[in-house]
Amino acid sequence: MNLTQAWHIPSNSGRDTLNFVLAGILKRESAVAFNIILSSQRYSTQEQSPLTKEFVDYSFNIPAVVIHTDKLHLLTTCFEQWLTDNSPFSIVLADSPGYSLRIKAKKSRHLISSLTKPVLSIDFQHGALQLRNKYVADFSCINMAATELRAILSHYHNSDGLNSGC
Repeated sequence: MNLTQAWHIPSNSGRDTLNFVLAGILKRESAVAFNIILSSQRYSTQEQSPLTKEFVDYSFNIPAVVIHTDKLHLLTTCFEQWLTDNSPFSIVLADSPGYSLRIKAKKSRHLISSLTKPVLSIDFQHGALQLRNKYVADFSCINMAATELRAILSHYHNSDGLNSGC
């Protein structure tokens, strides 16, 4: 998959992954729509993921979540700040009447984590449906997500005139 079509945040174990696959560009709103796929490969070998071709225990697909580019730039800044000084962060990427999406990174007492291996929390809500997942990430995971997200923002800012927020 092309870097300008998707970005992801893997866990440091490689078992959990949050994928953002480009679904569309909303130029007028300076926003991007992503299909979000949260998958986990823990114990089972029963179901094969169509995205990664790996066996997964579960995979949640959330179609066409609209995220404004200023929120994506803010998330990139949070990633870069964490890579510099391990600052915890919490950002609401999408908050509309229909749904909300929040990503957090911080040390947690519920999982084996530290400042250099934060717990990444993903919270998605759509009406009564709530999806929450937590997994441990590290420098390489967050650096990979930051690099891929920067590439998407750079590509679409340069070629499609999206507002970079700069």
